Amino acid sequence: MRHFVSVSFLVVATMVVPVETHAMDELTSCGQFVRGSAVLVADLDCSATDDDAVKLQGRLHLAGFTIIGHPAHDVVSCEKGPCRIDGPGTLTGGAGGVRSKKNARLVDVTVGYNAGRGVYARKSARLDGGMLAGNAGTGVYADKIQAFATQISGNGGDGAHAIRKASLFDCSVTGNAGDGVSSDRLARVSHYTVVSGNGLDGIDAGRIMVKRYAAVTMNGASLACGVTEPCDDLATDRRPVVSLDAVCGTSRDTRDGGSWDACSDD
Repeated sequence: MRHFVSVSFLVVATMVVPVETHAMDELTSCGQFVRGSAVLVADLDCSATDDDAVKLQGRLHLAGFTIIGHPAHDVVSCEKGPCRIDGPGTLTGGAGGVRSKKNARLVDVTVGYNAGRGVYARKSARLDGGMLAGNAGTGVYADKIQAFATQISGNGGDGAHAIRKASLFDCSVTGNAGDGVSSDRLARVSHYTVVSGNGLDGIDAGRIMVKRYAAVTMNGASLACGVTEPCDDLATDRRPVVSLDAVCGTSRDTRDGGSWDACSDD
């Protein structure tokens, strides 16, 4: 079941932090095109503007404020080249939180309660801190994902989905309706990353590596598990790599059936 919190909660929860503003434009209006660097100077409500809230070609400093998007448009649309969004701050209320045609990097940004994906990048997405929570679709979707100390929780699809590679370090991936982490090729979680309480598999990937005190346990929370869906902590067609200092609950061989005898409850 999806849970919603009010936008006012997201606004209050974000601390306003001063940002050095020399040589930066000010972001003051909905639909504004930003080339180079810009700083948000107040909360910006674009829920009534039939357009992307921000068109970004460069770097945006949220400075502790919130941007509310239109439910049919993205909050931030990265137009050309890589884009970077620096928090603290919140992106909420749009069809998607961030959409990039190439690479996107978010630092200490909360992306929550959008009608679709939290973050989409056609090439790579890097997350440094912050939170992806309560988005109706996948938390983050990209060709390659790197996430550090990021909370990915309560999203309506997978927590994180990569085409080629997902690497998570010191992250928390919990309570997502789909898989916690999925990848068509490689998924690696390490350095105290926790993947738990997700609806389907904890990690579903072509290759899986669980290392450095990571824990992938107690997934398969959906009522469909065991009825219409097989659900385990690790699901892969190759033997997963689980280091001695890491923990997983159950594993599944997606090619031949049975378990890999790689986790504590296999």
